[in-house]
Amino acid sequence: MAEMIEVHTNVEGEDRAVDLAHDLLSTGLAVSIDLAPVAGSGSEGGGMWKISVLTTGDLLAAVEEQFGRAHGGAVPSVLTFPGAG
Repeated sequence: MAEMIEVHTNVEGEDRAVDLAHDLLSTGLAVSIDLAPVAGSGSEGGGMWKISVLTTGDLLAAVEEQFGRAHGGAVPSVLTFPGAG
């Protein structure tokens, strides 16, 4: 069984978070995704949104690449943890 990894980043705005989640799921890069607004970061729907992705170790680089695209090519802050699997 492949090693499961949790990957976390933040993006600006709910729409961008939803679009990123859709892209990750539709391309098979994520098994599970959680989205949540970051408290105190802006108005409803705006502000920062946390994205938590469960993926496999062999797909991590592709997930990080998608995160970069969501940040307009900038290198985003990404946290990774061993996942429950």
